[in-house]
Amino acid sequence: MESTRSPASLSRSGHRFPDLQGFADVTRFITLTIALSGLQFVWSVETGHGSPYLLSLGLQKSAVSLVWLAGPLSGLITQPLVGFLSDNCTSKLGRRRPYIIGATVSAIVCLTIIGWAREIAGGRQAATVWLAVVAFYVLDFAINCIQASLRAIIVDMLPASRQDDGTTWASRMIGIGNVLGYLMGFLDLPRLLPFLGSTQMQILTTIASVSLSLTVFVTCYYTKEVPITHPSVHASDSFKVFSSLFASLRTLPAAIKQIFRIQFFAWIGWFPFLFYSTTYVADLYVANHGSPDNKAISDEATRAGSLAMFIHAASALIFSIVLPAFTYSAAAVASASSSSPRHYSSTLGNS
Repeated sequence: MESTRSPASLSRSGHRFPDLQGFADVTRFITLTIALSGLQFVWSVETGHGSPYLLSLGLQKSAVSLVWLAGPLSGLITQPLVGFLSDNCTSKLGRRRPYIIGATVSAIVCLTIIGWAREIAGGRQAATVWLAVVAFYVLDFAINCIQASLRAIIVDMLPASRQDDGTTWASRMIGIGNVLGYLMGFLDLPRLLPFLGSTQMQILTTIASVSLSLTVFVTCYYTKEVPITHPSVHASDSFKVFSSLFASLRTLPAAIKQIFRIQFFAWIGWFPFLFYSTTYVADLYVANHGSPDNKAISDEATRAGSLAMFIHAASALIFSIVLPAFTYSAAAVASASSSSPRHYSSTLGNS
């Protein structure tokens, strides 16, 4: 007897994707992608407050840019490596969830160290700076590990016909995380939530740790992966990932190469915007309101920078919701292109 199961209802990993409608369908996408909002909250705390915080610890402006090398460096190394290793993970928790959970724990430890670097280092400036810098580096690697695993689990759990919907919901969750992260950075948290810490950074890292923990828990709890028993390759072959990546660059289609070039030059401009916009706005605020040596003015200036990034994040979130209404899904385009010849032939036959 032939099976009636539709191929479109099966994900790439073989997971059965039930056909739900309305609220149930929305809830399923929310639970699958909500961890990205918690992760983006952490990322917004780093990008929005990382530079002002490091400068407040005594790090020179020229040295701050070296700290932010951690972002592209960790992305270059971590994402392909984690993708390869998780593809062949035989854990009972599944392929992606062990990496998500492990990296989340690492991220929370790093956030705690960043927020309380002065207290942990005993007030010694050099030790405080080094502790914060190392924590930021490890945090970036943890963030990229979580991001790679979360994006992979979305691809794993959704059938080809719903991949566009998954990407749309992921963009929305990233936008929500950005908005909430920069909004929290704008508020005077030591006055509003003094029980969470004595400084803005301490309270932000605490809230970021809680939000990341809760959202990752929701995604990991409600997403049921299908464990694999026999990996296709061994972990000892992980170095081949990088050699194959560089080798494949020579054989990529021209359109993909063009996309790579656009991304390369776009991020040259985008990365400084992310990490230095808050500092730039803060400098403008200080220049018009007082001395940078005044801590109250300095704190207000940093919050003004967060307000600017909040407006940017809110605009991005609105566009992430509105723009999909003006696009076509890949499945719809493929369906239209496959049906057009038949329609044309039938028209000729009736003429």
